[in-house]
Amino acid sequence: MNILIVEDEKRLADALRQILLEQKYMVDAVHDGKDGLAYAESGIYDCLILDVMLPSMNGFEIVSELRRKNITTPVLMLTAKDAISDKVRGLDCGADDYMTKPFSPEELLARLRVITRRKGEVILDEMRFADIVLHLSLSELSCEGSAKAIHLNFKECEMLKMFMSKPEIIISKEELITKVWGYDSDAGDNNVEAYISFLRKKLFFVESKAEILSTKKLGYKLTSKNLHHTEKCHMLKKLKHKFILINMILVGIVIFSIFSSICVITYVSEESEINDLLEESLLFRGDNPYLPDNLDEKNIPYAYVFTVWVNSNGEIILNNAEDINEHFVNRAAQIASSSNEQKGKIITMNLSYMKDETMSGTVISFVSRENLQAKVRHSIITSSIASFISLLMFFYISKRLAEFALEPIEKAWEQQKQFLADASHDLKTPLTVILANNNILSSHKEETVASQMKWIESSTEEAGRMSELVNKMLELAKSENMKQELVLSETDLSELVESSMLQFEVIAFEKNVLIDSNIAPSVIAKTHGETFSKILEILFDNAIKYSPENENISVSLSQSSQHIKFSITNKGEIIKKEDIPHIFERFYRTDKARKVGGHGLGLSIAKKLSDMINCKISVESNAENGTTFSLVMKK
Repeated sequence: MNILIVEDEKRLADALRQILLEQKYMVDAVHDGKDGLAYAESGIYDCLILDVMLPSMNGFEIVSELRRKNITTPVLMLTAKDAISDKVRGLDCGADDYMTKPFSPEELLARLRVITRRKGEVILDEMRFADIVLHLSLSELSCEGSAKAIHLNFKECEMLKMFMSKPEIIISKEELITKVWGYDSDAGDNNVEAYISFLRKKLFFVESKAEILSTKKLGYKLTSKNLHHTEKCHMLKKLKHKFILINMILVGIVIFSIFSSICVITYVSEESEINDLLEESLLFRGDNPYLPDNLDEKNIPYAYVFTVWVNSNGEIILNNAEDINEHFVNRAAQIASSSNEQKGKIITMNLSYMKDETMSGTVISFVSRENLQAKVRHSIITSSIASFISLLMFFYISKRLAEFALEPIEKAWEQQKQFLADASHDLKTPLTVILANNNILSSHKEETVASQMKWIESSTEEAGRMSELVNKMLELAKSENMKQELVLSETDLSELVESSMLQFEVIAFEKNVLIDSNIAPSVIAKTHGETFSKILEILFDNAIKYSPENENISVSLSQSSQHIKFSITNKGEIIKKEDIPHIFERFYRTDKARKVGGHGLGLSIAKKLSDMINCKISVESNAENGTTFSLVMKK
């Protein structure tokens, strides 16, 4: 039986190959994604053992492409990616089995026997992702857990096949047009947008949790709502809602206070105006310019004033309200005269009154409260509408502010998740190699140590890699958690640079690399010498590691009236523009193929250490000058 191993870690590939060879399998191994796809497409292999994190093309893409081309070779995915979403994605892409590192060789062999026994049973009649099923022979879309199904036309079916073969991967409009409509088609962005809309409606119709998301200026991707409702999303959603709620409560209190004050001020102002009218009416004793004609109790005007004179027996002697209903006037006079208060309100008649005692009796002036009530009512309605509109505006603003405020938290969460995934991968891979090597050694107990040195040395080197990674992770954690400020002192940087250069000269020589230096003498700066030396060590190691053979590394140290600058340049492969903003992130590697050793932690540590001593680290990379890392500090 012929098996193809696609694994970028060469020691692990060698160990796997040896285990399979001892079981009488014929084995080939490649270490690059595109090479793996090319070998697999040849059709000569009975089974593929496929890693996920590969250079050039990842394992998910390889198996999707094989299934798209109706290549049914059984695929066993063997990877350090152990998240449920990764397992689901791998199986949905078309893999027959999924194992995580580290693994038991016995289990691996058993799983190989199972998937090769059922070789030829894989009939690509359907594709699956999340809860949707695309029946290719029927061009029908259905959803697990739902009785609904719907027919797709040719273009809809082809487009959905593309998305399902590359789930969670952005597909550009240009690629969709090329593969669905063809190279010579006149179809444009509008056609793609229309068909995306048709597919979204049909996904909604079958009650699927899968959805097609648009990414501005990039394209579209098929994803599942389940993948987004994770603990992270739940926590961020709660934080967002709490932020908006607190913001709205505070804003609501402020708005309520403002508009309540306006209503109270309006009421007080109208009461004051009523008092002024009453005082004016008493002063003129009935010479009333506000008195209208044809009044009765059921037709009370918007605002009016009238005055009556009452004797000691409570009888009306005189009034200037000839045109107002007599019963209405008498009732008002009776209520007001029986009161012990000089002024007051008759709520049931919407009147305010004021009394003045005279020699001939009591003078009582009345004012309608209709004007006050109308203005206060108008003020309340206006304030309510304004409050509602203001709250809507503040809700939108709060929502946007919440999204903006939570962006750093979401980014930090994603970085933490990526950090754990990368650390897990870099620890699991050497552990897997060591276990595989030990399995080989245990199966050859009769062999001499000398004949098995290859596997012993491999285990030793992988153990060294694990030790190096753990030490660097501890160093990074220490630098991030260091609360105590370093004590800075006058330090001779020229001496530190020369010392570091001498230490790395031997390593550079072994790689046929020379170090050219231009170090200004007696460059003194106030810094922490041990920390600065550690940064130099990382930068020298990085430059030598990525420098090709027979090329020089340039080192310079200079000073101006305000700044001191150290730079180191190598002529290795340039760093792409899109990689430069991420170069100091933990576990970030521009060398996706991992052809060069390391874990992607060194530059991250250098960045943390440089921040601690108030030193700015930066990188420039271009084809003409190579890659230059610089340290700049104030004198």
